[in-house]
Amino acid sequence: MKSCVLAVKPPTNYSQWVNSHVRETGTLEVAYTLTWVDPWEPFYIGPHTVPLYDENFKQYGFNRISQTCELHVAGYRFSVLSSAFVVHRGFKIQGEFHAKKDEENKRNRVLFRSFKEGLKTKYPSSNRRC
Repeated sequence: MKSCVLAVKPPTNYSQWVNSHVRETGTLEVAYTLTWVDPWEPFYIGPHTVPLYDENFKQYGFNRISQTCELHVAGYRFSVLSSAFVVHRGFKIQGEFHAKKDEENKRNRVLFRSFKEGLKTKYPSSNRRC
């Protein structure tokens, strides 16, 4: 089975993660495994063999979600590590996005629908869908 390791971001189940590392072993372990659900776009660590990011998703919207959606359809499982996390510098604040953000998001939403249909052809034996 192929796998990727996830950073904590909903629906990763933050409370399960916080309560999962009761003992400190000093090593990273898989705390639990999750199934991808739409519209989850976790930060993840994967091998160089994962399907590449689709560069058609330009600017804002559906970039990470398209790649994790494909990983799901391709048969990857998502595991959360016991005591690892990612820190993201800065916050996005409503109203401070660039002027074309909504237009880009709308374009990428349409592209994502087409992308999902293409995954059915790319992975015909997969019973997973996004």
